[in-house]
Amino acid sequence: MLFWLAAGCAAAPHAPPQAAAPPPVTVDFEIHGEGDPVAAAYPAREQSPEVKLRLGHYSSGRLGVGLVIDRTNEKIAKVRFDGTGQTIKLEPQYYWHRTEYWKALTGAPNDKLLVVDHTGHVALHMEGLGDHGASLYRDGDADPL
Repeated sequence: MLFWLAAGCAAAPHAPPQAAAPPPVTVDFEIHGEGDPVAAAYPAREQSPEVKLRLGHYSSGRLGVGLVIDRTNEKIAKVRFDGTGQTIKLEPQYYWHRTEYWKALTGAPNDKLLVVDHTGHVALHMEGLGDHGASLYRDGDADPL
């Protein structure tokens, strides 16, 4: 009986009021310059896939850092940061799932600069970047260092 009474007294459901559609958004902007500056600085080169996996220009959008990494030599890797003429030599340390590249950047005997894992992910390691470093992405070909 209680159910019948409650069902009989229920008011007809009302639809919620519909809000007016927001006005369309327009954005005015201009593009200055021509093309991709990285692609212009590091144009495509005739290189085998094996070389492309070990040599190229890399950058990190989060840090605004760009560098050429040359890992074509098994005994020593080389790195040159954009805007510098200095080539840094790195010694590889091989592990089962990654290769770490070490150099004394701060005067300490062993500073890790790069890590390349078994999937090809490249990370930059420097002071202040934490344990995992900053991801680097290949964005152009480069000449060997």
